Amino acid sequence: MPKFIVYFAQLHEDFRLPELDALSKLENVRVEYDPRSYIRSSPFLVVEISSSEQAAKLVRRAILIRSIIEYWGSGRTYSDVYSEVKHEQERWALYKTSSFKFTVDAFGKSLTQEEK
Repeated sequence: MPKFIVYFAQLHEDFRLPELDALSKLENVRVEYDPRSYIRSSPFLVVEISSSEQAAKLVRRAILIRSIIEYWGSGRTYSDVYSEVKHEQERWALYKTSSFKFTVDAFGKSLTQEEK
C-alpha cells in the first residue's frame, strides 16, 4: 500500500489516533501504521492507505487531521531525497504536464526562506 503522511493539528494529542481509527472504521478505509512510531510532540505520522481517494475520505470528516500528504521519500539531504524519489518514476507521469509547487513546512524549528 502507498505511504502517506498524516499532518495533525497541534492540539488534543491524546485524541489523534483514536480519531484516525474511528474515521477509518466509519469510512471503511484501511489504514495501517505502527502505533510505536507515533510521537505526541510531533504533528506527523506515516501511514499506509490504499489510495489518495481513500485518504481524502478521512480528511473530509476529520477535526484533528490538517491534511494527508502522499509520501514519496525522505532524507537528511537533497541528494538523499532525490535518490529515494527517483525510484518512484511510475508516479512522475501524472505530473509531467501539470503545474505544481513544493511547500516546505517546518515543525519545531524556524527556517529562513533561503533554507526552505
